[in-house]
Amino acid sequence: MPFAASKLGNIISSFIDQNVALEFIINGYSPGSGLAAPIATGVQGYLDVPFDCTLKSVRLYSDQTGNIAIDVQKATYANLFTLSSIVGSSPYELVAARKYRDTTLTGWTINFVAGDVLQYSVVSTNGVITRVTCSFTVRRSAFNQAAVTGNMHWRGTWDTTANYVVNDVVFYNGSSYIAIVNNIGDAPPGVSWELLASEGSPGIGTTPPVIAAESRIAALKAFRR
Repeated sequence: MPFAASKLGNIISSFIDQNVALEFIINGYSPGSGLAAPIATGVQGYLDVPFDCTLKSVRLYSDQTGNIAIDVQKATYANLFTLSSIVGSSPYELVAARKYRDTTLTGWTINFVAGDVLQYSVVSTNGVITRVTCSFTVRRSAFNQAAVTGNMHWRGTWDTTANYVVNDVVFYNGSSYIAIVNNIGDAPPGVSWELLASEGSPGIGTTPPVIAAESRIAALKAFRR
């Protein structure tokens, strides 16, 4: 069984970088020509939250100086249109500016779970800005914390009777997983595990997943020295 191709740099990043950017870009355009135009008010689109995380800061960047106010609402996928605003007491907006940052987040909803959906809407604008980037800096939950704070331990194929601790890595059903909590008998991909390297599709001349996972663990350890 082959190992799913993935650049080592991406794997290292997922372990080392606890903070991740979730970005949503709003472009204004003319419906007739498709050319850039000032952003209009209203709902602009949606963004899926891919993992459990905590909001650490918010930013706005625009293509030119102007005024624009953004509302971000959150819902679950099952209740997508039962939305509530996550924006706090300080408006998420640009006022005669091209950039904005808030790290205090007073009144903001800051906890997200995997599968949450964010809806972005323009509440008001002075009709100047044609492109704005809405950037959230979030911190991933337990997986990154576990991976950064200790050494990983290769334990081979998962065993239903084995006692696993945080940072143990196992091979199971073609993929490798890292323990994010101590556990016994919780088979990957259970709540005790986070995916490390997934099984790929059949091919020729590929690296077996056990060997590939071991080599990546060795590389990650060397990287952190």
